[in-house]
Amino acid sequence: MLTQSELKAMLDYNPDTGAFTWKVAHGSRTKGAPTGSNNGDGYLQIRIGGRVYFAHRLAFLWMTGVWPEHQVDHINGEGGDNRWCNLRDIPVAENAHNIGGPRSDNTSGFVGAWYDKRDNRWVSAIQVHGKRHNLGRFSTPEEAHAAYLKAENELHPTHQRLRNQE
Repeated sequence: MLTQSELKAMLDYNPDTGAFTWKVAHGSRTKGAPTGSNNGDGYLQIRIGGRVYFAHRLAFLWMTGVWPEHQVDHINGEGGDNRWCNLRDIPVAENAHNIGGPRSDNTSGFVGAWYDKRDNRWVSAIQVHGKRHNLGRFSTPEEAHAAYLKAENELHPTHQRLRNQE
């Protein structure tokens, strides 16, 4: 497994920008050249010694000297934003709550809000540790979403939701 000293001998990391650059010439790359390529899902990956690493995991190793214990979460939900202030090591279950927006089949446009045709009301619920918490029925999707956000802040204290929706 790659160590911090090996990593720092090969790459520089700028915690303010999240960018990695080569300290030494590497194949066709020149010293000082930026490195990292998009893996197709928005995350940057870097090949070192024939192995591919996610840049966010390398940032964690570079800054702390140890590999992350859990998953490295991008707080703002942007997988390519590897600034140190945007990264945190959190359990898989907590990271699963850091979704970027409503599901593709969501008709309200708001996370935690869906329409119940049976009583013509908007419903909200949240799941925590495998248990569903019903938050109520509302007249508008905005009210249902607000209830979801309130419950999320109470039930997921380490979660920071950064959405454009209020």
